[in-house]
Amino acid sequence: MKARLSDPGFRRKLQVGLGILFGVGQPERPEALFEPGIQAGTPAELVSRPVDSFVATFTGAMLLSGYAIGTSDGLTEVVLESGDTAWSADEAAGPVNVAVYPWDVSLGPAVEQDSRLNHVTAPVASIAPLGSRVRVQVGPVVAEITAASAERLELRPGLVVTASFKATATRVFASNGASAGG
Repeated sequence: MKARLSDPGFRRKLQVGLGILFGVGQPERPEALFEPGIQAGTPAELVSRPVDSFVATFTGAMLLSGYAIGTSDGLTEVVLESGDTAWSADEAAGPVNVAVYPWDVSLGPAVEQDSRLNHVTAPVASIAPLGSRVRVQVGPVVAEITAASAERLELRPGLVVTASFKATATRVFASNGASAGG
């Protein structure tokens, strides 16, 4: 894919199809501009601060649909379509998408009493090896963990585990894609 992105013809087709303009201001600082004027930044900036659901999913996040029902103590409670509850440090109200990156999700046999406020306990639906890493689907959540951790946890389809992630690892967007802050 890297070689194909250096081909101007391929890059232009990709840009037109996705509404993205790629540019290089400096060789060490490649940038992507989504829908001109909406968001520009390095890959690290786009991952850490996506402005909408499109940018979040483009950079690898999964989206969990739900409804933000209230904010207290600096946290927003979101009831997910799955029936689970997610907490976010972002302010939101109404129909939302909660963005979470798979590498921010940890797996374990039970809910731990720590700073991770979000927990989904469900059977492992799928396991996809990716070299030294493994993608594991648990309910509506996908976790990316090391192959060594998957082996240590003896993961297999059907095994009930808990996927956990911090409220600060989430980004919340209005379900139309715009920022849900308010």
